Amino acid sequence: MMRGFREPFLQFVLLVTAVVCLHFLVSRATYTPGTPSAPTLLTPIATVATTNLPTVILITRDQIQAMAEGFSRHRQRLPTQEELEGLIQEQVREEVYHREALALGLDRDDPVIRKRLRQRLEQAAGGKAAAAGPEAEEAQAYLEAHREKFRVEARYTFRQVYLDPERRRGRLADDTARLLAQLREAGTNAGIADAGDLFRHGPDFNAVPASEVTKELGEKFTTTLAGLPLGRWQGPIESTFGTHLVFLSQRTDSRQPDLAEVREAIQREWRDAQPQPANDNFYQQLLKRYTVIIERPGPQ
Repeated sequence: MMRGFREPFLQFVLLVTAVVCLHFLVSRATYTPGTPSAPTLLTPIATVATTNLPTVILITRDQIQAMAEGFSRHRQRLPTQEELEGLIQEQVREEVYHREALALGLDRDDPVIRKRLRQRLEQAAGGKAAAAGPEAEEAQAYLEAHREKFRVEARYTFRQVYLDPERRRGRLADDTARLLAQLREAGTNAGIADAGDLFRHGPDFNAVPASEVTKELGEKFTTTLAGLPLGRWQGPIESTFGTHLVFLSQRTDSRQPDLAEVREAIQREWRDAQPQPANDNFYQQLLKRYTVIIERPGPQ
C-alpha cells in the first residue's frame, strides 16, 4: 500500500485533486452572491456566455490538470502547490485582460488580429471538407493534371577531378589529356585524392538530383552528364568553375511516379486547395445576416 503512494502519477493526481478541492472550499466559504466586494468565483470559462454574470471567471478542473501536465512536461517534475497556484492566477489574469481588451474594442482596429481571426474561421469552415482527402480517382486525376510537378528527378552518382583554368593557364589542355589517360588506365581504382586541383564541393557526388547538380555545377555540366556512358573516366566537361574529368557510376533517369509514391504529397496539396470553395459557401451564408452599405465616391 505504502509503495503505491510513492508512484509519481498517483502523487500528481492527489496534488491536483487537493488544489481543486481547496479552491472549491475557499470559494464556497467566501463568495456571497450580489456582494460587490466578494472574491471572484472560480468556475468553468465555457459557461460564461450562458450566464447573466459577465464578470465571472471560471477555471475548470480539466484546465488546472492541463496546467500541471504542461508544467511537468516542461520542467520534468510535478509543480508545487505554490507553483500551481501561480499558474491558475496567471490564467485568470490572461482572461481578465482578454475580456477588457475586447470590451474596449482593441481587437477591432488591429489588422493583424482581424486577419488571424479570419484565418481561424476559414480553417474551421474548411477543415471538415479537407480532412477526408481525395478519393483514389480524384488523386489519380490530380496527378495526371500535374505530372511535371510530381516528376521524379534524374539522379547521378559520380566522382570528378577538377582542373582550375587560372592555375593551369597555358597548359590546361595538356594537363587534362595527361591526367585523363592516367585515370583511364587506373579505372575504378583510380586514386584521386591528390589528382587535379582543390574543389570546394569535394570529389564525390552520391545520388544527387539533377537540379542540385545544376545548382552546383551549371546546366551545361548536367546536360553533358546525362549523356555520359557509365563506368569510364570521361572529359573534359565544362562547369561554371572550369574543367572536370568525370567517372559516372550510376544514373537514375527521370520518370513519372506511381500514385502510391506521391499520394501523401497530393493529399497535402488537395487539402490546401479545398478550404476556398467551402469558405466561399460559408461566407455567402454569413453575408445573408448583414446589410452592406458601401459609400462610393462620386464622379470627379
